[in-house]
Amino acid sequence: MRPERPSLSRDDRPEGDCARFNTQLLPLQDRLYTLAVLLLGDAPGAAAAVDQACREAFSAGCPEEGAAFREALFACLVRACRARRPGALLSQPGGRGLDPGECLARLPFELRAVVALVDREGFSYAETARILRCGRRAVLQRLASARRALIPMMGV
Repeated sequence: MRPERPSLSRDDRPEGDCARFNTQLLPLQDRLYTLAVLLLGDAPGAAAAVDQACREAFSAGCPEEGAAFREALFACLVRACRARRPGALLSQPGGRGLDPGECLARLPFELRAVVALVDREGFSYAETARILRCGRRAVLQRLASARRALIPMMGV
């Protein structure tokens, strides 16, 4: 179930700001939802995280330019997902030859997030570091750890 596309409005912001924000948000909304489902493994939780991220980005006065807007919005989404993440892994490790989505779901949140942002969404290491609020080296280490963990799970 895809979330409804939020139409944001605030009394303290000019109406043009809402229209500009919504115009930039719409092309990214499905990608945000897909990433939230991947990070949380829960469709209703993912929809709520996307809604929370959009509201946070709008309230914070998200940058108006393409790449900066995208980066800020995904950073809000990762924060929203991190706050909602399950306390344990989504499923128990083990098994070989699983599909990539199932394997990814078995990784801890921080590893899942870095793989999703770099490999799936195409963010650079530097952008991913800013989104996750960590250093570039931490991104590289998490990515290497995640890939090491994924190889045996996928039966490669």
